[in-house]
Amino acid sequence: MPSMLAVYTTSTSIKLKFLDGFKPNSFNGGYDINRISLYSDNGLGGDFINIQSNNENITSTTFTVVDITEGLYYKFKVSATNILGEGPVSDVFVVYISDLPEVMAPVTTSVVGTMVLVEWE
Repeated sequence: MPSMLAVYTTSTSIKLKFLDGFKPNSFNGGYDINRISLYSDNGLGGDFINIQSNNENITSTTFTVVDITEGLYYKFKVSATNILGEGPVSDVFVVYISDLPEVMAPVTTSVVGTMVLVEWE
């Protein structure tokens, strides 16, 4: 089964990359995948719905999801379909949507005995 990684987020979009699981193997009967489907909740814990399906470019391993709301936790799942039908969905992947943080104050470090002390304002 595929796993996911959030490779880029803004306050209104997220790019998800699927790390593995879309190759013909014994789990999917050895048949080529002909559709990848991405499911998401509404960021408020609602039901999962199919938000995107990739029918043309099956070799692509990324989806960009837009029109999302900053400050919410979105849950995603993905599945693959071949001539045998849709396979099981992946584990749930949770992403917190936020914009880039402000520039952080300079960090200072010092060694205190066997520990490293990291401080900032």
